[in-house]
Amino acid sequence: MMRDVNHDDVGLDMTIYCERLAERLRSRGATHPVAAAVALVARGYRGVDTEPFAAAIGLDARSLRSVEAGAVAFADLPDAVAVAFAEVPSANLFIMADYERRPR
Repeated sequence: MMRDVNHDDVGLDMTIYCERLAERLRSRGATHPVAAAVALVARGYRGVDTEPFAAAIGLDARSLRSVEAGAVAFADLPDAVAVAFAEVPSANLFIMADYERRPR
């Protein structure tokens, strides 16, 4: 499903949003919440469902679902997902990598 997406919300920091999403996923028991949050933010920014997003970045939908479910470690994040996240304005993959390494 394609949504009509307006990204004129310059004040929204997608890295902070991603950190908060990762914490929510962590609290719900996701094994790898930071990687899942990165994938969900990258897809959510484009406003598309799993299959079209996976096809657009050259990844199979099953692999993307695994990442989004928190089953894939941040270190094993597919390059295509990392690049898609890095293309989101105000999203910083390096900060998310640091966030992943913080002790909990």
